Amino acid sequence: MEKRVVWLHGFLLLCMTVLMVRLSVLGQGESLAQAAVRQSTSLLELGSSRGTIYDRHGKPLVNRSYQTALAVSPTPEGMELLREVLPQEELSGALEVLRQGRPMVVRSQRWLPLPLAKGVAAFQLPVRYSGEQPAVHLLGYVDESGHGVTGVEKGYDELLRGMGGSVYARYFVDANRSAVEGTASQVVDQRTAPQGGVVLTLDRAIQQCAEEAMEEVPKGAAVVMDVKTGELLAMVSRPVYDLTRMEDFLEAEDSPFFNRALGAYNVGSTFKLCVAAAALEQLEAATATSAAGTTSWGSRSTIATTAMDTAASPCRRPWRNPATPISSTWGCRWGGRPCGPWPMAWALAPRSAWRRG
Repeated sequence: MEKRVVWLHGFLLLCMTVLMVRLSVLGQGESLAQAAVRQSTSLLELGSSRGTIYDRHGKPLVNRSYQTALAVSPTPEGMELLREVLPQEELSGALEVLRQGRPMVVRSQRWLPLPLAKGVAAFQLPVRYSGEQPAVHLLGYVDESGHGVTGVEKGYDELLRGMGGSVYARYFVDANRSAVEGTASQVVDQRTAPQGGVVLTLDRAIQQCAEEAMEEVPKGAAVVMDVKTGELLAMVSRPVYDLTRMEDFLEAEDSPFFNRALGAYNVGSTFKLCVAAAALEQLEAATATSAAGTTSWGSRSTIATTAMDTAASPCRRPWRNPATPISSTWGCRWGGRPCGPWPMAWALAPRSAWRRG
């Protein structure tokens, strides 16, 4: 009986030892430490950015200016700083947030001298577009979620987003998620490559010159290329829109969002090239009378673009929507019949196709 009690006590002692060792290991584990940090800290996003778009000389075409993001803690010094930075109409709402014990983000267009007030962290973030943004139609723009919508921003969206990221201010908080007094905030930069981006063949200086030359043009486009390599040096489309207030141009006339340098246009009747080529191959001596007379290349005549006298031409199968005409005389000599009553029409069907009429 005594041996059983001794063995039972030994087993219980061993279990308690193993349990204490396990608790000690868990207490020193990285996962629990990270969980404790997450529960005791809070991240406040200061802003985010994308990769930069550069010209051929490494000069930025976007992210050319900066703004200051301030992470303000609920301290008397922080409230005093807000009174200096914010306009009066925004000050009351910001002070109310701080009185609740929560930090907030304030953005300023000017860089404030360091050191700042106690409980205030500052970070400079690039402004994507400026009021005088070059190559607006070519570069495109991003939506509210930071995804490219048009132009280079859309074509290299994944690459540019991968080089960017967000910047946060880390605070120590209590159980109510309020900032702990007396603790300093830390700036956490999670951007992958802040200076990374995409290099284009554009030349910013040439682009600016082209845009200045197009200032008085109400509608049109200009393109500058290297004739030896085909590289694009500048591209301008007019009218243009302002990337900083795009909502003002949504209902504007003349479609300012349309890139007239790359946009698709209706080219008109392209089949006339096929007709002209066939006529030049088949006709040995065709003449076409126009207002300017007849012009011949050797034994072959040029294309007639004016009205022909078809008063005596029988018409059994008129075309309803004739395009810019090729002489009906050519059509007859090629193997078809003239068709009208319009003086400008094509009669290009093969002879076998007209036998049924």
